[in-house]
Formats: sequence, structure tokens, C-alpha cells
Amino acid sequence: MNIDKISEIGCVFRERQNDQSGVSLRIYAQYLLHLLRLCVAILRDSRFCLVGASGVVVDVLILFLLSDPTMLGWRLTRSKIIAAETAMANNFLWNDSWIFSDMVADQSATSFIAF
Repeated sequence: MNIDKISEIGCVFRERQNDQSGVSLRIYAQYLLHLLRLCVAILRDSRFCLVGASGVVVDVLILFLLSDPTMLGWRLTRSKIIAAETAMANNFLWNDSWIFSDMVADQSATSFIAF
């Protein structure tokens, strides 16, 4: 699902006639569909935050294991490079397989080489 832009759409309700609501079943369905789209967008944002947090945990853990004198005791620069690269790979894999998997599937199904 792709949300390209967000805008306000005005809604004019007609007056009640014979104590009947002017809101149709179609309007209720559109409203529920809009809420569903918003929930999907919020869920994707939440997962993105979780992946980012996992990258921080991976980075700190690897840095500790490599640079702490009680562990491997490597120099800080080498340890930090390895820790950062590992965290980036972690985030890439989680983003690709968990957050953007629907987009990856859409691209592979519709991609072609044009000459």
C-alpha cells in the first residue's frame, strides 16, 4: 500500500429527512477503509522504530564483545567499524524482510528490462 499524499477532504452532510441520517453506507465504508489505511501506516512506522532500536542493541553488543578487555579486547576503531557494519546489515535485512516485504514483492512482480 502506498500513500502518496495526505490532504483534507471536505464533507457536506445533507439534512435529516424523516428522522433518517444523511450518511450513507458508502460513506461509512469509505471511513472504515481510511481508518484501515491509517492503521497499516502506523504499524509500518512502529515496526521501523523497532528495527532501528534493534540496530542500536546489535551495535552496542558487538562493540562491547569486541572491544572490552574482558572479552576480545580489540582496539576501539576496528571494533566500532565491525559493530556499525553488523548493525547496518541487521537493519537492512529486517527492513527488507519485515517492513518493506510487500513493496519488494510488488517491484519484483512488475519489474522488467526495457530496451
